[in-house]
Amino acid sequence: MPFVCFLYQLISNSETNYYSDPITRVSSLYWAEHVGWFDGILRQPEKCSTYRAWVNAWRDHSKWKREFVAANPGNLYVEIENYYVKALTGWQGNTTISKVDLEKAKKVSVISLILKIERTNY
Repeated sequence: MPFVCFLYQLISNSETNYYSDPITRVSSLYWAEHVGWFDGILRQPEKCSTYRAWVNAWRDHSKWKREFVAANPGNLYVEIENYYVKALTGWQGNTTISKVDLEKAKKVSVISLILKIERTNY
């Protein structure tokens, strides 16, 4: 399926789509990026955190998250809270997401979304 068609399908089915469910997305991120890294790649399963400890470390305003965001402004590589709002509004990590940001994210057009995704791929 061409990327633009996939993107359109993702947007048009966003209420039932796998990627739009925040719990499913965060759980997948934990298993793929945390457990998969330490257990699968490094072969160091003893470094794996529990799901709860991992979530607590990556929550907005945690010490770990504040340090990560300060060193990597705008990086959404491991983002567990308000991912889509942050991605669509160009969040840099220096503010708390608000209802204003949510409304701004809702107004992003499909064309703008495609351009944002294309920009992040290069």
